[in-house]
Amino acid sequence: MRRFDEKELIRETKKRLYRLPQLLFRIKYSKAELAELKSSGFDMSKLRRNSKSFVSLIKSGMRLSPMDAHLAQIELLEQRISADTNEVHQLMRALKCVKGDRYYNAICYKFFKNLDDEEVARRLKCTPPTLRRNRARLLHQIANILYGMQTNFYSKCNM
Repeated sequence: MRRFDEKELIRETKKRLYRLPQLLFRIKYSKAELAELKSSGFDMSKLRRNSKSFVSLIKSGMRLSPMDAHLAQIELLEQRISADTNEVHQLMRALKCVKGDRYYNAICYKFFKNLDDEEVARRLKCTPPTLRRNRARLLHQIANILYGMQTNFYSKCNM
């Protein structure tokens, strides 16, 4: 197992937070696609329409019946929805633990609304250095929840 240092874990935490809005959208889109596939029976036109996930099923020389292809595509979508939902639950649990903090919105504004530090500091009525220090503190708490990372910051949330 590879050991991550603290900076790598913070970078990974930031990446995961930036991805959260896209994951929520992808889950919604995938659920709609899954409902459409399940309601379509074994209609080959639906398979061609949703061919992005279908292409990954076919290896060179492999032949699938329409029913097998349809079922495999449904299974792939269900696996993706499950993985994405699990990731969202982990991130939401970590965010819930820091939600009561005065600087919680610094995380929301930065990672979900892509606002710059000056704008966020203005909204939170603090200086940019104070904003960055408190956002870093919250990121350490979130990383601690996600990865069990030991930091110098105290985490108030019981898991």
